[in-house]
Amino acid sequence: MGHTPQEGKREYAKRQARYRSPRALGWGKKIGLFVARLECASITLSEIVGQTLRQAIASPGRLLMHGLSRLSLRPNKKVTAIAVCTLSAAFLTYFVGSSFPNAYAVELDEETVAVVADYADVERAVESYLSENSEHYQNIHYTDNIEYVPVRVEKEEISTEEEIADLCEELNFVAVGYKMYIEGEQVAVLHTQEEGQQVIDKIVTSYQPEVSSGELEITEVRVAEAVEYVETEVGINSFTEQEIFENFLMNGEEVQKTYTVKKNDTLSQISERFSLSTTELRDANPRHNESNAYLQIGEVLNLNVVEKPLHVIAEGKLVREESIPFKTSYVSDSTLWRGQYKTIKAGESGSKEVEYSVTFENGQELDRIEVAEVITSDPTTKQVASGTKYIMASRGDGGSGEVAWPLRGRITSPYGWRSSGFHDGLDIAGNTGDPIYAAETGVVTFAAWGGGYGYLIKMDHGDGLETRYAHLSRFKVSYAQEVKRGDLIGLVGNTGNSTGPHLHFEVRINGVTKNPINYLN
Repeated sequence: MGHTPQEGKREYAKRQARYRSPRALGWGKKIGLFVARLECASITLSEIVGQTLRQAIASPGRLLMHGLSRLSLRPNKKVTAIAVCTLSAAFLTYFVGSSFPNAYAVELDEETVAVVADYADVERAVESYLSENSEHYQNIHYTDNIEYVPVRVEKEEISTEEEIADLCEELNFVAVGYKMYIEGEQVAVLHTQEEGQQVIDKIVTSYQPEVSSGELEITEVRVAEAVEYVETEVGINSFTEQEIFENFLMNGEEVQKTYTVKKNDTLSQISERFSLSTTELRDANPRHNESNAYLQIGEVLNLNVVEKPLHVIAEGKLVREESIPFKTSYVSDSTLWRGQYKTIKAGESGSKEVEYSVTFENGQELDRIEVAEVITSDPTTKQVASGTKYIMASRGDGGSGEVAWPLRGRITSPYGWRSSGFHDGLDIAGNTGDPIYAAETGVVTFAAWGGGYGYLIKMDHGDGLETRYAHLSRFKVSYAQEVKRGDLIGLVGNTGNSTGPHLHFEVRINGVTKNPINYLN
């Protein structure tokens, strides 16, 4: 009997529903399907595990039965069963015991650093380390990731108590510290800011400015450099040792610098400028240990100088008594020989109280500025009579000419023979810069460097008379200049072959030296 079209449609829908995707099912049917599948999977897994255990238990029995069969023995069934069960139990116990973990591998950054029976041993060692160091470090802790992995090891592989304690050295312990900066440059890592300030206070106290005279009042003391502390977390091995830190701040460190030689520089000046000894400067520049080595303009010198990180600036007020030098006035006196002086009235210095603003750097005076002064007593002027009378002598061998003393002073070396040879002139003592006058009217025939004479002036006075003035420091006349008797022609000096400031004076007649004293007296 055939089906109606309506029945055919229903039959087709049933067949299609049997093969529909789970997505087309409702949530209830979906959950039911998932639970059914999970149940099948668990049954399959339990069968696999059970079969494995049965094989593990049955294997010893099979081995025993196989051994007995080969020996052609017929064991009692009950005894055999007991033996098989006992052996299987022992085998199972060994199998389970040999694979069960009995320790923990301590892993630090995925690397095994120790093996412990109980991970609490590591925790106790770390707590002990933290307790011991908590007094020295603020908020000390470690930042590593420690993991404990169960393992099966032999007893001798377990780490000892000492080895567990040493494990702390492998950990990265950090604590709160203070980085100290001077002028933006890090110089130390300290436990507290007070550590740095205590050393700074000690340095400030060590520099006590002093002056040779007067009353000094310090009004302000400060450190020239900017000092800053930054709180941060640092490794405990990063802290600066106190002794090293204090020595650096107080004494500084040696650094190498260079200096380019300029015109008129000398080794002693350069040494003093950079607070070095001449020996230290020569040692840093071996070429200058040679006796014939000279500084050259543009030469680069090595300097091993000590630089201090801190400079203590002290400012204050200095009040001191100072003398006011008296002045000297000169009165012409025709009764005294030219070059002779006589005190008419003694001078007397005055006094004043002066206030200065002074600045010191690391105990050394850096600057002094006068702020005010009060005169407490006026000076008294010294009055001196200055001679204008000439000492005359006849010219030539009994001629009628006259010459005057070019300089009034003590005769230190007469004309004639002496230990070093014959002396052609007369040495008259004087001070560098004292005026020298023309002994007679005449013409300058020479005014230049004269070898052993130093700076030399020659004058022709006519009738064969010539005078010479040697060892001068400066000329006041020039070649071919006409001068009159008593005119200023030069200044006393110490040039040429001279042992001190003086005037070498010569008188020559027709080119032959004569004893000047005979022409002056």
